Amino acid sequence: MSGYVVLALLSLFAAASLHWFAAEARHYSRLARLKNILSGGYEIDDDFLNRKTEHLRETRYEQKFKRILKLAGLELKLWQLHAIAAALSGMFGAAIYLFLQHWFGFLLGSVAGVSVLWMFLNAKVLRRKIEFNRSFMIAISVLVKMMRNGIGFEQALAKSVKASNSAMFRKLFERFLQEKNRIGEIEAFENMNREIDSKELRIFALAVKIGRESGGHFSSTLEKVEDTLRYRKKMQDKVSVITREANIGSYMVASLNVLLYFMIDVNFGGKVSEYFFTSEWGRWQLLAIGVWMIAGLMVNRWITRIEL
Repeated sequence: MSGYVVLALLSLFAAASLHWFAAEARHYSRLARLKNILSGGYEIDDDFLNRKTEHLRETRYEQKFKRILKLAGLELKLWQLHAIAAALSGMFGAAIYLFLQHWFGFLLGSVAGVSVLWMFLNAKVLRRKIEFNRSFMIAISVLVKMMRNGIGFEQALAKSVKASNSAMFRKLFERFLQEKNRIGEIEAFENMNREIDSKELRIFALAVKIGRESGGHFSSTLEKVEDTLRYRKKMQDKVSVITREANIGSYMVASLNVLLYFMIDVNFGGKVSEYFFTSEWGRWQLLAIGVWMIAGLMVNRWITRIEL
């Protein structure tokens, strides 16, 4: 009987070893193909290959959340993000559980904690996108003016980046200027695109690619790009004003409900608060009202959101 157990364990060990060797061979072949593609005319450094190797080993879940962290500009590990999510879920879950005195409160609070973290990450991504686009619009204008005066594209781009007031914008483009000489312009643009969600940057990268293919003299193409980006900025400003007005209106309606609650509670001598906070059915009702208001604000924000 023990011999069969040993054979079974050896078989499992052999199967696991074969699976591991197959996975390693697959990763090595992918990395070799990538190196062959990029090695033509460019110097490949070890850091770049290590990043690509790590990217190939990651699951889709890990790649998705690492991309979100990069877009948000947060230098966090995945385990740190999970720890923050667990802490927020525990805090919100404990608070709602103590209020509701039911296990469903902890479940709802856990979902609320994760939702708050997700909204924070999306807000960071949007804030970085707006800051980058504003600085990028100024840099494009400076770049086009310099090229009209006879300055080359490389020098004009470097000077226009240094003239920006945004540290984040300068950091991204200075890294791009360093990487494009080592791994190529296209890959450098893709690396920057992984750290900032900007359609303006993709339009600029496409214009540069077209200009390179046409011989490098593309000042007129960049002038058209500048006009396009200026038009997009005007439209985005108008959309932002309209969206802000709609959001302020919804917040005013929500705050009016809170004000009416306190006014009615004062007129009835605190009996409204006594009912909602002391009775079990009242706590459920107050929680439902709060969830309904928050859901309404989120739906209104989602409906009025327009991306250009």
